[in-house]
Amino acid sequence: MTTFNFQHLKTPPRYKKGMLVIISDDGYRADYTHWFQLFQQKNKQYNSWAKNAVPFCPAVNTSRINKASGMTSDQLNEIQRSGGEILSHGHNHIGFLPHKVNSPLSSGTKSFKIADAGRIFGMPVEYVLSDGVNSEVVTIISRENVNSSTIGEIVLDKPIVNSYNESATVQATEFTMRNEWEVCIDLLASWGLNCNHHVWPYNQVGEPFKTLSKEYFTSASGEGNPPVNESESVDFYDLNRRNITAMSNAQINDVLLNVASSGGVAIIYGHAETDAATLSKWEYAIDRCIELGIKIATISEAVNYLKS
Repeated sequence: MTTFNFQHLKTPPRYKKGMLVIISDDGYRADYTHWFQLFQQKNKQYNSWAKNAVPFCPAVNTSRINKASGMTSDQLNEIQRSGGEILSHGHNHIGFLPHKVNSPLSSGTKSFKIADAGRIFGMPVEYVLSDGVNSEVVTIISRENVNSSTIGEIVLDKPIVNSYNESATVQATEFTMRNEWEVCIDLLASWGLNCNHHVWPYNQVGEPFKTLSKEYFTSASGEGNPPVNESESVDFYDLNRRNITAMSNAQINDVLLNVASSGGVAIIYGHAETDAATLSKWEYAIDRCIELGIKIATISEAVNYLKS
């Protein structure tokens, strides 16, 4: 006699209106070992059907993938196969906004201090030095003793030709911006991964790179107000996000109540934090979405929803 092991299928979540998108920046290994595993557990809790109830959208710097600190390309493929979506965060996590030069520069200078020098990666890399009068393209080959938010010294491959006043800045050239995106997209494609959306490193959004990004992506996300993206006012290349580490459960609840009443889209992100407090916040956010009838979605689903 054959014994059958019948299981009661869970009722899939009943969605009313509004969406939440879960993003993690940078592509750290804990996106897979901690965040993705938690989201898979929550999916099993709420849904036994093939459709993932808790899709995950990591925004990756491809220079980190298959390295000690980053996820592997196989892990990214597993996330995509589960119903998640892989987003661009650029190849090297370069900040595109201008860096203020610390003091006037004389012709022949080969190294000098700038603000936020730690936001320059992937050297050698091409930037433009300008003060509104003189301008030249320079190649940065190294930076000394910096972090992302302090003044640090950059070193060029050769001395500058012109002199510059105290208003001078250095900013990524169009070539550098395009290279950041093209290398990222091409590497992801070589690993079998689709990439249609971008997340701005350091949440730096502005022109001309916002316009250029439209040639590569369907949307791009930054960070800002209001906390919920609504179809009447949305900027698809500056979608607003909130950082979960800066939110309490009460603030998460307020955002989700706003989503449920407005039918908008909230995007909440972090950086692969592994502490119990952050993981607990994700459990709370997911549970509240199910209670309120908010669909947890990929960024593609959310963008299509906002456009409909």
